[in-house]
Amino acid sequence: MENTKITSKDYVVYSLAVIAGILIWVLSPTITGQQEPWDSESSYYFVSLFIAGAFCGALHPIKIWRWAVAIYFGQLLAAMIVAMGPLILLGVFFLAGYTLVALAGAASAAALVTMYKERHI
Repeated sequence: MENTKITSKDYVVYSLAVIAGILIWVLSPTITGQQEPWDSESSYYFVSLFIAGAFCGALHPIKIWRWAVAIYFGQLLAAMIVAMGPLILLGVFFLAGYTLVALAGAASAAALVTMYKERHI
């Protein structure tokens, strides 16, 4: 059976992922001029999700799905406070779909880190 003990490194990366999710939404009006990042015509939302996922995946390339989930919850928290009104339920589903970009970032970075470690051990 796999070791399921949560380490201090897990807590740190969970926290960073949630904070990244929050920052994506909080910074959106300043960077894009849009309250909700998906309303922007720029690539800000996709790029920031990918980078947030990649950062977490590079820091801890094990069970990377956790980092996408944490980024999702950070976004959800910020969206509920900052932007969403009566369309919150629809927003929950949009967030889940867009968060797949963070998962792709985490997977890409985790694969690169793992490859690098295997070649340089």
